[in-house]
Amino acid sequence: MSQITPWSPLQLSDECWEIIRQTKNSIEPTQTLDAALANQVMAISDQLIAENLDSIVERDGLPHLCHVINGWGNLTYQGTPLTDLISGFVHFKKDKQPYIYQCDPEGDFHPWQTFAYSAMAGVPATINIAKTGITFADLLNGSTQIMTNKGVELGHMLFALANYYPHISARNFTFYDPNGAPQVFDIEQLMVQAVHAHYVGDYTVCRKFHLTEGVLAMVAKVPGLEKFKPYANLFLTSQLEILYVLLSVLRLTVKLIENPADTQSKQQLDQLRNDMVMSDLIENQVYYAGHVIEVMGFAILDGYQVDDKDVNCAIEIVNTLNKILNNSLHQVDFQEAFLGLGHYRRSQTLLSQLMAKTEPDLTAYTANLDNLHTHSTPIDSAWDVIAQGLFSVHKVQKERPEKFLDIIAKYNRDADQNWQTRGSFMHFRRIAPRHWPRACHYEFLTLPDAIGVEIHLERDELAFIKPYLINSVASLRTVIKGYQALDWDEKWNKSRGRLFVSFSDQTHSDVVVNAMRKLIELTYQDIELLLAEHSMVAA
Repeated sequence: MSQITPWSPLQLSDECWEIIRQTKNSIEPTQTLDAALANQVMAISDQLIAENLDSIVERDGLPHLCHVINGWGNLTYQGTPLTDLISGFVHFKKDKQPYIYQCDPEGDFHPWQTFAYSAMAGVPATINIAKTGITFADLLNGSTQIMTNKGVELGHMLFALANYYPHISARNFTFYDPNGAPQVFDIEQLMVQAVHAHYVGDYTVCRKFHLTEGVLAMVAKVPGLEKFKPYANLFLTSQLEILYVLLSVLRLTVKLIENPADTQSKQQLDQLRNDMVMSDLIENQVYYAGHVIEVMGFAILDGYQVDDKDVNCAIEIVNTLNKILNNSLHQVDFQEAFLGLGHYRRSQTLLSQLMAKTEPDLTAYTANLDNLHTHSTPIDSAWDVIAQGLFSVHKVQKERPEKFLDIIAKYNRDADQNWQTRGSFMHFRRIAPRHWPRACHYEFLTLPDAIGVEIHLERDELAFIKPYLINSVASLRTVIKGYQALDWDEKWNKSRGRLFVSFSDQTHSDVVVNAMRKLIELTYQDIELLLAEHSMVAA
């Protein structure tokens, strides 16, 4: 094979490289994980997921759900595995083959993200989702239309493809540029695209951590890809350099905890953060640590050789970061930070198993929300790095649209279970039976000075419903009361369309609620029949 071009995810100043060199040369050779401290941080994170899981599930988004699976495993929620909730995101082709939309907010935001994180959690391909008879293998083999042409998006997909490979019969995958023609790639061509993306792709997709993870897994698990191993080794070695940046940041933080007047350490800390474009957010430190240690852990699991110094560096990172989190996690907005915290929990639990020199059980870290150990250790204010000003936290201004929430509460109070609103977003709520395709739904929608009661068609394949809705406008105008406008909007959602009933934001809540009830009453049976005729309802 021709000489491999060097690659690095780091572009740092000479000053930063000198700090990292010093860190690398001073790694203790026999690091040990502080299990008691790790368990304390685990207990805090498990308590937080238990307190927030209802709200996360109510977001009604697969990217949120799969991050819980990644961080806390396929835990039991309301009596069933979290993976049962995936059934609400399943669509069916005309031949009844199930699939999940790719590169789409409704499905996997990154291709096969849910499958990748489920693989990390030890979820088998044969799992029966919500007793539907649909397995992960069925979904994997159906989800072959990838709505992107960006190679940097391949990481999650390749990791899942590798880990579920024996169960995947699909060998060709169609990538769609949103503004271009489809292109079919076989598995080897996917690898070529992933290698190429390491060199030319941007870093917007998880800083390429998952891209590296996917290449490593494919080389280790899929026959015939041995020629890509030199690239896999290069990418792994280069990604693990980030460990020394993270440890340098943490060591400088400890110096400032011990001596706040240490101006040299403060300047070096700022320099590292600026060069890494990671700011002073504690969430960013957790995000980086979780991802890069996760890359290392699964690489070791797949048989790659990792230097003892890298492993010891990771252990010191976990021990130091756990001490910080044990005293600072109460400052973090968990609902905004749980994605990165989940990766960190997955990474340190895997690292702990690998250090125990036993065959790792990928399901062993799964949280048990019915058997939580309450964390009660007092906060050491010296190690509360947010209070000390050494890190900051991401703050989100959350406005509560009281009028909108009053409408939602009044509607749900009398609505049948099958017709309750979905999600917890403050500007819209969907309504539809679970057996309808998610792209076809009723919706309450807040606008700057109005409230909408609407029917949305958010997929091209639902165009057959358009004529019915357009023809319904005239009759609906005679029976729905108090609106400002009632019409068909052809431009909505890339010209897919919506039927909207717009009310002034001063309209009494009961009027808006009654309009939604009337809209559903007058249209749902006809929509149901149309969906059934076009094989667009779940069995």
